[in-house]
Amino acid sequence: MARKTVTSGKAKGGRSELIETAMQRFLEASDAEASIRAEQLVDIEFWAGEQWPPDIVTARKNDGRPCLTINKIADLVDKVVNEQAQAETGITVVAEGGDASEDTAQVLEGLIRNIEHRSGAQEVYLDAYRTAVVCGQGYWRVVTEYSDEESFNQEIRIKPLSNRFSVYIDPHHRKKDGSDAQWAFIIEDISHDEYKTRYPKAEMASLLKFASDGSSINGWITKNTIRIAEYWRVETERKTIEAEDGGEIRSRTVLVPTVKCDVINALESLESYVWPGKTIPIVKVEIHNVEIDGKRLVWGLVRNARDAQRQYNYQRSAETEAIALAPKAPFIVAAGQIEGFEGKWQSANIRNWPFLEYNPVTAAGQPAPPPQRNSVEPPVQAIEMATQQADADIRAVSGFYEPALGMQGPEQSARAVIARQGQNALSTLTYSRALSAAKRRTGEILLEIIPKIYDAPRVERIVHPDGETSHVGLYNAQATGLNQELAQAQISDMMAIRRIYDIGSGRYSVSVDVGKSYRSRRQEAAEGIMTLINSYPQIIPIAGDILARNLDWPGNKELAQRLKKMLPPQLQDPSDPATALALSQQQLAQAAAMVQELQQQLNAANAALQSQAVQMQGRKEIAAMQGQVQLVVEELKARAQAAQAQEERLLRLFEAIHSSAHEAAMEGTRQLQSPPPAPAPQPAPPAIPPAAQ
Repeated sequence: MARKTVTSGKAKGGRSELIETAMQRFLEASDAEASIRAEQLVDIEFWAGEQWPPDIVTARKNDGRPCLTINKIADLVDKVVNEQAQAETGITVVAEGGDASEDTAQVLEGLIRNIEHRSGAQEVYLDAYRTAVVCGQGYWRVVTEYSDEESFNQEIRIKPLSNRFSVYIDPHHRKKDGSDAQWAFIIEDISHDEYKTRYPKAEMASLLKFASDGSSINGWITKNTIRIAEYWRVETERKTIEAEDGGEIRSRTVLVPTVKCDVINALESLESYVWPGKTIPIVKVEIHNVEIDGKRLVWGLVRNARDAQRQYNYQRSAETEAIALAPKAPFIVAAGQIEGFEGKWQSANIRNWPFLEYNPVTAAGQPAPPPQRNSVEPPVQAIEMATQQADADIRAVSGFYEPALGMQGPEQSARAVIARQGQNALSTLTYSRALSAAKRRTGEILLEIIPKIYDAPRVERIVHPDGETSHVGLYNAQATGLNQELAQAQISDMMAIRRIYDIGSGRYSVSVDVGKSYRSRRQEAAEGIMTLINSYPQIIPIAGDILARNLDWPGNKELAQRLKKMLPPQLQDPSDPATALALSQQQLAQAAAMVQELQQQLNAANAALQSQAVQMQGRKEIAAMQGQVQLVVEELKARAQAAQAQEERLLRLFEAIHSSAHEAAMEGTRQLQSPPPAPAPQPAPPAIPPAAQ
């Protein structure tokens, strides 16, 4: 989205109403912050090492006295800042209502991380935080800028405001992050040549004439520089909204804010545009702020440590002076004792002579003892005690004690040392909470303008908590009127994106996680997973990629990717194209193996069927053979029965023949005994059946 820009012409007949209002407000902010800025300037100079008042430095140097600066404040400031640098607090997006979803919240969160990454935001945050720790206040800003010289697409960036004194903010605001400010200025003093380059259409002659007429412009133009300022302001418009509630129309009046900015000099507006958000995109980090009798006091770590640091510098200088400038102990000699040896004795305090000769008698010829020194001891011990007390005062007012400063304390156990370090962390919690509030404010500004800047369908990179990146499709249904299908079609022309997100619907809020850095949590996670693996080795096939990703050595990402490919299908991420391809290949391989197995089973079934067919054919042949055998058996049975019947008939015939033969024999016996009768005719033999034959 291109920002709305309007260039203003020069003022006619003097300054315009806009410039008059701006100059009045600038003067109001300058007067309200005059005492605060004076003390903050001393704090910054003190932190930088200018810790002696100028008049005392001049007097001591004129007297030849030492003026040492042992800057202990700078190290304390670095410890507070570096402690926060290790924490790396992050902005978290939470879905609240409407059409908001957790998936879109994670995308917005990743988009904010990408904005921070491209802006170098961690250094921006720490720069403002360091200034706030030193003097009580620090600033940064959120801006929009074009992607490149030939593009109309804008990007969101987080920019530093390293010079705390370049920001003048509405003195009537009350929130520490500055979110309720109704106007503000960001000033910049540039050379005349740079002014002509930036604004070639502006008439610098009018500005020079305006200054030469004696008009008061409060240092806005000098011989070498011209001051320009971004004049931010929130203008509200009354609007009536209506809603139907149970058939009844309800209405109320609301104030709709519009944020505008004009780049001005002391006479005219050089450029004007409308900010897409609802609040001024200047973020303030403020440590301590209190109002007493209408007077605001703002301070950081240095303010209360200044006197103790001055005392420490004074005592170290006094100790050096006492030792280095103390008079040398003189020798006590009798008159005439060093006569003839004056050269060696006069240089005895600056040269290390192996021996010194002397005369054992006085000038009067009387015996005298050897010369002796009259010892003078400077009060070094008392000065050292005062120095130690000043050092303890510095630690007391800053909240840092021996364990936090790397010194060995009276503790005897590691637990006791950790407990003391925890007390030091409580002392600096005020500072980290101030930074967290400012980061939360930054997240709110980004959530305000992201749907308006990234309104057209586009592909953006997001950064995950572990530092990995991916690309997603974004669109704003409310701004463009596109539905998901149409937006998907437009985004697909740019890049193959599986899913797109509507960042213009729903309500989201931000919070800030305060704790250990992701690197520290990753190391702890690796140690915990290693402990779990030692007790339960079976977890490696399902969590090996997580362990490898948390290991802090080269090649861990490649190892994690390989282990991730070996995860079971139910643990694979289908939204990842590479994983989806690997999963598809794995599924194809599994399907091919299954087809091969089914083919083998089919072949075996065919073989079995063939075997069964052979068996069925055999059974049929056996049945046929059995039928034939049965017929043969039946025929044999019939033949056996016929043979048995024939045998029985033959037996009966034999018996009949035998009986006839017996009767014939008996008849022959009787005939022998009696005259033989006339022979009777013999009967014909019985016929033999054909079967018996």
